[in-house]
Amino acid sequence: MRVKLLDPSPEMIRKAREAAGLRQQEAAELVHLSAFQRWSEYERGVQPIDTARWSLFLLLTGQHPKYFPLREKP
Repeated sequence: MRVKLLDPSPEMIRKAREAAGLRQQEAAELVHLSAFQRWSEYERGVQPIDTARWSLFLLLTGQHPKYFPLREKP
């Protein structure tokens, strides 16, 4: 899934979370939000997600179009 980093739509945010297999609460915790309601606001288009938080989410879930998390060697 190729994801645009700047100004993702609410649908893109929801699809990325679902692709990661996370509930809203889990996505919120992953990017250090104190309440999952904020993540819900991102997905409903009430509040835009900031670029740094969006990038962090994509990096941590392995969905960033350019960068991938380092994997430990077996």
